[in-house]
Amino acid sequence: MDALATAVHTLLEDPDASVEVDVPTPDEAARAVRLFDQGLRSGRGVHRKMAEGALHGAKTLSTDQLQVLSEFVQNSDDTGAAQLRVLLRSDHLLIAHDGAGLRLADVLPLGMPWLSGKTADAESTGRFGIGLSTLRTLTTVWEVHCHPFHVRFSGTDLEPVAPPELPTEISGPEWTVFRIPLAPGKVTAARLHEWFDDWSDASLLFLRHLRSLHVTAGEHSTVLALNWTDMTERQMSIEGVEHEVGVRHARATDGALWRVYTTQVEPHPDWERSHKALGPLVPVSVALPLAHGAHGSVHAGLPVAPLDLAARVHTQFDPVASREGFADSLFNTQLVPVIADLWTAAVRDVLERVDHTAWHLVPLALPSDSAPATLLQDRIRAALLTRARQSLAAELTLPVAEDGPNAPLTEFAVEEDALSAVLDATDVARLGEAPYALPAAVRDSAGRWRDVLADWRAEGAADLR
Repeated sequence: MDALATAVHTLLEDPDASVEVDVPTPDEAARAVRLFDQGLRSGRGVHRKMAEGALHGAKTLSTDQLQVLSEFVQNSDDTGAAQLRVLLRSDHLLIAHDGAGLRLADVLPLGMPWLSGKTADAESTGRFGIGLSTLRTLTTVWEVHCHPFHVRFSGTDLEPVAPPELPTEISGPEWTVFRIPLAPGKVTAARLHEWFDDWSDASLLFLRHLRSLHVTAGEHSTVLALNWTDMTERQMSIEGVEHEVGVRHARATDGALWRVYTTQVEPHPDWERSHKALGPLVPVSVALPLAHGAHGSVHAGLPVAPLDLAARVHTQFDPVASREGFADSLFNTQLVPVIADLWTAAVRDVLERVDHTAWHLVPLALPSDSAPATLLQDRIRAALLTRARQSLAAELTLPVAEDGPNAPLTEFAVEEDALSAVLDATDVARLGEAPYALPAAVRDSAGRWRDVLADWRAEGAADLR
């Protein structure tokens, strides 16, 4: 048995095995594909039936017919791609990325359900091996093209195919291209654009490599992208330990600006991810919008669930297999205080040093907050609301005047709303028996500052005069 046949046999026996074999030409790649197919066909019938059943089950795994597009975005980021392009043609969909190319060991995980090559990689997102199996909601046959591999997958079968004619923008050896044949009307241009309308540039905030996503269908194109700028580093306390936190700004294509705080924490001895390796350090990130109106989300790479406040948060949360929500796991619960610590320090940093009027970042109670927090995003929101009322209210300092020193909230007096046009700052400080009146420079024009301080006062968290 030659080296290529030996490597294929090894991977059929153990898909996680490390094989060192060169596949330099399309002919050798085609031979490897045939060997994989022969090996699968000659395997035990029960295993083939299980794989076929899993593929049929993958068709109904997600309630979203186009969920697989999220999988392609996440997978491209895991390969180190900087850009991903989605092009809809009359009878097929092309999805291409410029990340690391296809290796021999990647062929089986691409086509087989519940087979993942990423469970040992703590930094990648994939873990279950079902992502591309959800393609069955669109088609039962699809292809991948990446020199020297040109493979068609059909159910549990695979075969080499001729390379297709590709558009100029995704042709060349640096591109990995997935070609997905479509029945007439299966995916329309309007439907594809509508699906991506639920996304925004901020969806890419916590991806490690991907910087742009281009979607072209019909006469229209959509581009999601972020322009990054390194800002500074801060020392921030997380679980009582000082951490170096990197601070960057991400500018969206519509001009929206996000301030992103990122650090790494050491895992606790009892932390354990679901079906996924846990590295020596766990990444934690919080992104704060520096303008009103941005939507919040809880991310595991890409956004998974909405967060009803002005922040996006990310760490190595355990999602459910369909990535339409989060698992009810101990690990997810253990990560909430870590997120809450970084969020508290980040909001304080913005209010004290960047924008004294950024009160839109501070959550207020909602009617839903009276219900038990059962979903992860609800538990995160409850934790951040508590931190705002306690830690943030107690530790926040604000400037006593423009370019003046900062002072804690206990040294400020605030007038009733009806007296705002009657009393000046001197009167407010004197009547409130405080050193200072809360200056105009820290009051946002929408008046949310008053709602926040009233909430903190009602909770006994801020002793404003």
